[in-house]
Amino acid sequence: MISFHCPIQPNEHIFSWLNRVHLLSGNAKLTHTLQYLSIENKPFKSCNHNQAFLDAVNFFKNKIADDTSAFDGHSPLALWSLSYSYNKFNDWRISNKNTMPSGHEVTQFSFKSNWQYCPCCVQDDIRRCGHSTWHVKHQLPSVSHCYIHQTKLVGDPHYLLDLRKSLLPQVHDFSPPHLEDEALLLEWSLFVFTIYDRLNNNPALGQTLTNRIRRYLSIPDEIKRSDNDIFKSLQEQFDNDVPLSLCRHLFLFYKKSFKRKVTVLKSTLGFSFYKKYKHPVYWLIILYWLKDKISLEDT
Repeated sequence: MISFHCPIQPNEHIFSWLNRVHLLSGNAKLTHTLQYLSIENKPFKSCNHNQAFLDAVNFFKNKIADDTSAFDGHSPLALWSLSYSYNKFNDWRISNKNTMPSGHEVTQFSFKSNWQYCPCCVQDDIRRCGHSTWHVKHQLPSVSHCYIHQTKLVGDPHYLLDLRKSLLPQVHDFSPPHLEDEALLLEWSLFVFTIYDRLNNNPALGQTLTNRIRRYLSIPDEIKRSDNDIFKSLQEQFDNDVPLSLCRHLFLFYKKSFKRKVTVLKSTLGFSFYKKYKHPVYWLIILYWLKDKISLEDT
């Protein structure tokens, strides 16, 4: 009956849907609902692939659709196909057995990871179905604008960090943020939406795009520590081409002085003693840099 009384909405985040299931349950506390539904009481963060997310997907499969639609259409995780091999990423989305490391180097990012909403979408949702929802695309890491209205997204980096502390967007009235270069960040957001849609339609494209980056930049297949020298001139070109205001929006090391110099290209593509799964924002900014030089299409 959940699919009838609480149907998931198009573009709704799975944790938004789970919160609405709780609202209809009659339980006073979310913890009671989660316990009854056998869902781990872990943080409801927009981009985390933790045990709560795994349990929510399994609950969705049992009640709504026994396929990958919860992962594909109701989470931002398609972007993570840029960070992992296709086989490993596809195993996560199909089997739903193990949590996926997020690669979230939080101390290096300038953008916030709180839940966001568009006030125009809130009103549209209420007119359409009687309530608002947390849209998946509003939660894509680093985006600042709505994919529908192209207006600034609204949120709070403390109160809306974990959705277990909140309910629907319509109960909030936060002020829009100040943006350093709003036109550029709108362009960036639209770029991220485009890549996300393409990766959702074809998860194998993630590995294809990262391979195109490596070929275009002439990165060796088996990179050695000595190969890290090739990134110096590439990084200089990157810094000349990519607007500083965008880099400052994404990375703290463009806003503050770090004791250890962090560079986008070497940290993403270079040699490391430890296997690193870079957050997809690193790959996205490289794709943005090369968008006129390599194909971003499926073929």
